[in-house]
Amino acid sequence: MRAKIVAKADDYFRNNIPVSRIDDSYLRHVELVRKYSVELANQYGGDPFVAEIAALLHDIGADAGPVHAEESAKTAKDLLEQWGIENSVKDKILSAIIHHSMVQEGEYFVEEVPIEDVVVRDADGIAFLEDTYIFFMAKQLKKMPIDEAKEVSLRKIKGMFNKVKTEKGIEIAKRYYPQAENYINNYHADV
Repeated sequence: MRAKIVAKADDYFRNNIPVSRIDDSYLRHVELVRKYSVELANQYGGDPFVAEIAALLHDIGADAGPVHAEESAKTAKDLLEQWGIENSVKDKILSAIIHHSMVQEGEYFVEEVPIEDVVVRDADGIAFLEDTYIFFMAKQLKKMPIDEAKEVSLRKIKGMFNKVKTEKGIEIAKRYYPQAENYINNYHADV
């Protein structure tokens, strides 16, 4: 049963890409969040099924902008009910989706949450530092001058690093933070 639900969640995320995320980087981001969520859930005694489903659905409401975690949870709730997920498991998945995000306008960052929430949040930060920062920087460059884009991007990677809380998550994030910081600091527009 759980394998079928994972397949449905995987299919849904691949076939319902938010307009704001139409790019291969979105698929890579979600796959990395999935990988690290399951890895960290296994290491810290969380439910890898809950972590994996939450990871697959954590950004499906991305078009809502800064409050995307709540929008992702609303959409996920409907899907989980359609798929017959029992209420206690559904509630854990929704909690992990809601709490995955860093502090932004309209979003909140809660410290005392279940381990599945923590590992999905950690995984989201790690995935951003490993890969997604390039897409984020490119998006900023379309909206603002290069120096401003660098400043916004540096703030974002710092926030993503700081949201990682598990010992293993911090260890992994420390591997990727310097490369993200270096990329942003040394970025030069092709002239």
